[in-house]
Amino acid sequence: IVFPTRRQRPTETLAEFVRELNNLSNDCNYQAVTAAEHRELAVRDVFVAGLRSNYVRQRLLEKGAQDLDTTVEAATTMEVSFRSLTSFPADPATPSWTPDQRLPQ
Repeated sequence: IVFPTRRQRPTETLAEFVRELNNLSNDCNYQAVTAAEHRELAVRDVFVAGLRSNYVRQRLLEKGAQDLDTTVEAATTMEVSFRSLTSFPADPATPSWTPDQRLPQ
């Protein structure tokens, strides 16, 4: 069973990861009545569970259940924000963090 255990690869972008999850989900045998909705929820759940970043995963889980597009958009925003933050020179007085950690309070 590849789909439910699929994790984001180290060099894989969020867009590539969700595209691959969508491809893998095509092989799943979903019920006809709610297949599209069930499939989207399954892709969303595996997307969140398979993210490299524990920080982004935790933030998404804290936000609660949302549709796939909203979840991917939120993850992408967090990733872009982190990249922007890390592009600034480090302030020696400010502790550094990674997206796998919680932001300092």
